[in-house]
Amino acid sequence: MSFAIEVPGEAVPLNLPDLCKALEAGNANDHHQRQSASKQLEQWQSHPHYFSSLQTVFLDRSLPYNVRFLAVILLKNGIDKFWRASARVKDSLRPDEKARIRARLLAGTIGEPDRALALHNALATAKVVRIDYPHDWPGALPELLVLLRRAKEDAEAHGGGPSGAADLDGVLLVLLRVIKELGTARLPRSQTALQRMAEELAYVLGDVYTTNVNRWLEALRTLPVGDGNNNNSKSDEAAAAAAAAVHAALAHSLTSLKVLRSLLLAGFAYPHRAKVVQEMWTLSQTHFQEFLGYTVPQQDSSGGGGGGDAAHLLAPAAFRDAIGKHLLTFTKLHLGMCELHPSSFSALPNAVGLVHAYWGLVARFADIYSQSDGLRQITPSGGGNGSEGAGSKSGKLEGPLLERLALKGLLLVKSCLQIVTQPLQTFKYRDAETQREQKEGVQLLKTDLFVSAFLLQMVDTIVTKLFVFRESDLAAWDEDPEEWWDAQENDAAAAWEWQVRPCAERVFLSLLIHYKELLAPPLLVYFQRAMQGDGGGSGGSGGDRGGGAVVGGPAGNHLDLLTREAVYTAMGNAAVAIQTTFDFNAFLTTTLVHDVQLQGTPLAKVLRRRVALLLGAWSFVELPEASLQLEYSLYAHLLNKADPTNDLVVRLTAAHQLKSAVDELHFRARLFAPYAPGVFAALLDLLQEVEHEDTKRALLETLRGCADNMGPIATQFGDAIVAALPAIWAAADADTAYLIKQSILALVSTLITVLGTASQQYHALFFPLIAEAMDPRNAAHQFLLEDAVELWSVLLHQTERPVPEGLLALLPAAVRVLDYDSHVVQLCLHILDGYIALAPEAVLSDQYRRSVLTGLAAVLEDKRWDHVKDAASCLQHLLLTAQLMAKSAGVAQVVRDMFEVGLLPRIFEQLHGAWTAHQATGPAAKAAVAAGASGGRGDKAGGGAASSKSSSPPISSTVEVVYLLILSRIALADPAVFVDLLTAVGDPAAVWPWLAEEWFARFDSMGNPADAKVACLALTRLCECPPPMQPLVLGMLQDYFAMWTAVVVDAQDGSAAHPDCFVWPSGAPPPDQYQTPLGAATGALSAQDPLHSETTYPFIAARLQDLIARAGGEAQFEAEWAVNVDSDVLAAFRLLTQPRPPENEAQ
Repeated sequence: MSFAIEVPGEAVPLNLPDLCKALEAGNANDHHQRQSASKQLEQWQSHPHYFSSLQTVFLDRSLPYNVRFLAVILLKNGIDKFWRASARVKDSLRPDEKARIRARLLAGTIGEPDRALALHNALATAKVVRIDYPHDWPGALPELLVLLRRAKEDAEAHGGGPSGAADLDGVLLVLLRVIKELGTARLPRSQTALQRMAEELAYVLGDVYTTNVNRWLEALRTLPVGDGNNNNSKSDEAAAAAAAAVHAALAHSLTSLKVLRSLLLAGFAYPHRAKVVQEMWTLSQTHFQEFLGYTVPQQDSSGGGGGGDAAHLLAPAAFRDAIGKHLLTFTKLHLGMCELHPSSFSALPNAVGLVHAYWGLVARFADIYSQSDGLRQITPSGGGNGSEGAGSKSGKLEGPLLERLALKGLLLVKSCLQIVTQPLQTFKYRDAETQREQKEGVQLLKTDLFVSAFLLQMVDTIVTKLFVFRESDLAAWDEDPEEWWDAQENDAAAAWEWQVRPCAERVFLSLLIHYKELLAPPLLVYFQRAMQGDGGGSGGSGGDRGGGAVVGGPAGNHLDLLTREAVYTAMGNAAVAIQTTFDFNAFLTTTLVHDVQLQGTPLAKVLRRRVALLLGAWSFVELPEASLQLEYSLYAHLLNKADPTNDLVVRLTAAHQLKSAVDELHFRARLFAPYAPGVFAALLDLLQEVEHEDTKRALLETLRGCADNMGPIATQFGDAIVAALPAIWAAADADTAYLIKQSILALVSTLITVLGTASQQYHALFFPLIAEAMDPRNAAHQFLLEDAVELWSVLLHQTERPVPEGLLALLPAAVRVLDYDSHVVQLCLHILDGYIALAPEAVLSDQYRRSVLTGLAAVLEDKRWDHVKDAASCLQHLLLTAQLMAKSAGVAQVVRDMFEVGLLPRIFEQLHGAWTAHQATGPAAKAAVAAGASGGRGDKAGGGAASSKSSSPPISSTVEVVYLLILSRIALADPAVFVDLLTAVGDPAAVWPWLAEEWFARFDSMGNPADAKVACLALTRLCECPPPMQPLVLGMLQDYFAMWTAVVVDAQDGSAAHPDCFVWPSGAPPPDQYQTPLGAATGALSAQDPLHSETTYPFIAARLQDLIARAGGEAQFEAEWAVNVDSDVLAAFRLLTQPRPPENEAQ
């Protein structure tokens, strides 16, 4: 059917036929049809009956599957988006529409034959119940309970077979989703509402579960003994019917068990106090042992916790998977109770016995661990990984059932350890009984579970069996070394959630940390035997390897390589716990140095890899210099490609662990220097050899760590490193290019910093890299921006004059970034400041000047004070360099551009707003601002731009200071240019009074005395101006003399014997060992700044004498102008030339 809409969506009224057409078009192969349908469906969202119409379409089972599926998906999404919305929100659902949808929600799942459609409707139902129950839909759970009872009775009436069980399937599915959704609710209303119904639901669900379990158990017990196939019955039809009945019973018992698990964990505040929970808990343990016998082959001596019938046979393969799912659901119940309700877990029946039973499974699996292929993590997309592959916690695990159960057992032990060592901390009120139960639960686990024998047994099993390197690992290693190494390293942090060995390592470390007094001595004895070549376990292989070794097994047998590898695994994991009691220095010099030289067997590489990991794990321990040098030589040996035993995995492991060694505070570059050439060559060779992006990034990080910590020694390897990087940059995979490029940029930044000025020969190679990263058209721009700007800054610091053209060409990119809302803006401002110091002629050129000023003007409007301050600093330096390079003409050109880009008009506007606000206090201040801003930009008398309309609030005093410092730099550079600026703003006679008043008033806000001196020198230079500015200046003499006195006293540092503490008599301070070329250029520019070249009092005195002469001489000046100044102010100024004691002596 063709469907396309050529008119606006509003032109098509909502009706069921057109809605069905739109839904069908939404599944069409043609993109334009899907797009048109999507727009139409979106337009219909505002119709009051749109979502109930979707529900009507979904409930019509005569319609095509795709139409119904899209209808229920849109309904579910609409509930997510609009169900909570207030009636005042556009497209929100009206109460009558909600009621209509609620009335038919349960019918969409109960009786629905298609599992996928039923599931999505159940999800939608659960969302509505979470929001509306119990306030707007009080009958939701009671109605589900009634439906459950009715469906159970109907299923029993049909003998539990597939016919008549559709309603039970639907009710259980809805209950599962509803309880899960209510269990995630955080509102007390939702929690208590579920808890009120939990006990009654649990009893009915328990009845459903036990009925169906008894039904399929009876069927399994009556199956003929044979090969486990379903075709050993005389009648194929009867066999098929019987199998279908068993499958239906298994499905119902599994679903009801899942619902029960969610209900027991979420529906009871204190599960151990409810009788139904205790009964289900006991039943779960009984069934766990019984079901285990149908799925896992029994052994003569099981480590389980008793129970179960070892006489019956395994269930037929067709049923075994479903029974295994029952077992895994039990494990989720037990583990969930331990994690979510730790106090209840300890108080429930046979909690300690349950943990022992689980550990029995762990021990049972440990016997065959070395032959296991491991678990696979299946992602939602259907991809799978190897036994040590990557995955997420939400992925599905596949693998042997016994191994999955053993993993749950380790997780359960880990959770019990956490209960004992990290008791639950909460702000929630707990009554005395609850607190007592919690303490009793912790004490029970301490005294009855974690006893000495059990602790030693666990450690023994972990070290001697679960730490053994598996045959499947070795096969995967040989098949694809880099893939295997990458999976091992990248999944190490989170693999304990889905892999047995990493989880065992977590449990082992927790046990050792919290029971060190008990476990450390036997471990140390075991390690000592390893140092001597003797082990506590047998030298054999397979499941018998190392039995009883840690707790004092037979001595005198030579450790085979795999057992030694397991010992070293334990030693690495135990490092933080036994660092003070184990002599690693002796172990290094007597044992490891020999182990890395083993050859002639395929397992030698396994041991070498473990030695590298062991060195990394113990790298935090400070060793004597001789041992440190030995450790560095071991790394060099393991990285040697010429040794055939050092395959790719060994070398990659050594390279990765080397970073831990070089990053330690006790790393000694001089001891590492003899091995550095070989190590750097090996790392660069590995970079060319590997293919995976993650592997290359790890190697680049190691290179970066080596270069950063080796200092000047790294200079001799600069050529080789720099030569290798462009090819890696160009070869980066398109999808993940930004990851490898980030690492390259970071490495180059470190290398340039370490090399210093010697790096200038490489700078030109990195200009294209920065340009590519800074290009906004580049897809990776946002990911590379920060690293590129950091590298740019490092390059600029090590650049000498003249600045290369390639570096100058990057200047516009820095200006572009100033518009970003990012923390790199501040670093780009520092880069601009560096350009002003190193290449002022380029920044002031017509090519760049105006764009730079435009960018800085935008930053001055930023709300971040650091950005505003740095932008103002750039402007001050720009004005200073303009004055030094082109005198008055240069300053005039810069000021003209600053005015034309709107920077200076905005400064005057903001300053006038601040002055206006300062004329009033309290509530009147806001009115004063509005009144002062009502003039208009063209009103010369009112100050022109300074009095333009603005709703902006007054600026802060700190921002006002930096604005005034920008004006100060203009006046200090050339007073005539400043007067021209005043004239451009408005009539100087109108602008100067408020500007001068604000200027003088802000001296108290200048926390930096250097800023006060700059402003003082600028205002003093205005004394040079002829009329009409001269009388305006003379009219402010009171403020001038007060300012001069205060600034000179600060500059003299309290003593007239110090003419000016800001002046550098000998130019810029001498360079130190850390000074960069940019630092030298900045110092040279600062040395020419009047702040550091002009002594304050002589500077003032000369211009004051000139002003007095132009005012008619001293007598006329005294009679006409000085008479308006307070005598105390004049007296204080005259005292500036007289010697006075320092302030501390005066006190």
